Amino acid sequence: MDDNRTITYVSDSTSGNYSDYLWTTARASEIPAPTEMAIEKAGGGMMIKVKSGKKMEQIPAVLGEWTARKLYSVPGVSIKSLSTQIGINSNYLSFYFNHVLGSNFYQWLYTLRIEEAKQIILRNPGVKISEVASAVGIPVIYNFSRWFKSITGMTAVTWRNMCRAEIAEKSEKIVKLWKIRILCIKILGSIWIQNEKHRPLRYLRGRLK
Repeated sequence: MDDNRTITYVSDSTSGNYSDYLWTTARASEIPAPTEMAIEKAGGGMMIKVKSGKKMEQIPAVLGEWTARKLYSVPGVSIKSLSTQIGINSNYLSFYFNHVLGSNFYQWLYTLRIEEAKQIILRNPGVKISEVASAVGIPVIYNFSRWFKSITGMTAVTWRNMCRAEIAEKSEKIVKLWKIRILCIKILGSIWIQNEKHRPLRYLRGRLK
C-alpha cells in the first residue's frame, strides 16, 4: 500500500451502522494494523473498516480496572506494556487516547500519576516530594516537578504548603469547637452544682407549706 495515500478508517461499532463509527483520516503508514478489514474505494482515497479482537466500547472498562489497581504508578509504563497487560492492540489504544479522549498516552498516564501524587500529599503533607515522585512512578524529581506544574499549574511544594495550611485551619477550628464545648460543660456543671446546693432549702420550704 502506498504510504503517501490518504486513508479514512473507522473503529468497529456494536450497531454496525457507519454513523456510529469513530472516523479519522491519516496516511497509510499511520493507520492501526487491523486484524480484519474491509477495503472499499472511496473517492481519491480508500476507506477501511477496522475491527479488533476487543471492541472500542470495551476499552474504557478495561482501562478503568487497570487504573483502579494503580498500575500507572509502576515506573517505565509504556503504551506497549499497557497493551500487553490489558490485551488490546497498542494501535487501537493510541487511537482511543487520541480520538476519543483527545489526549495522547503519556498525557493521560502522567495526569493519573500527578492526581495520585496530590492525594498522597493531601493525606500526608509532611512527606518529602522525592518520596511522592517515586511512589507514583516518576523517580526522576526533575521530570516529576515538570509534569506536576504542567498539569496543575503549580509546583508540588506549593500544593504541599496549601495542604498544610488547610489542615492547620481545620485543626484550629476543631480546637475552637472543643473549647466552646468545654466552656458549655463548665457552665452546665456550675448550674447543676448550684441547684444541688439549694435542694435541701427547697425541700424544707415545701414541708413548711
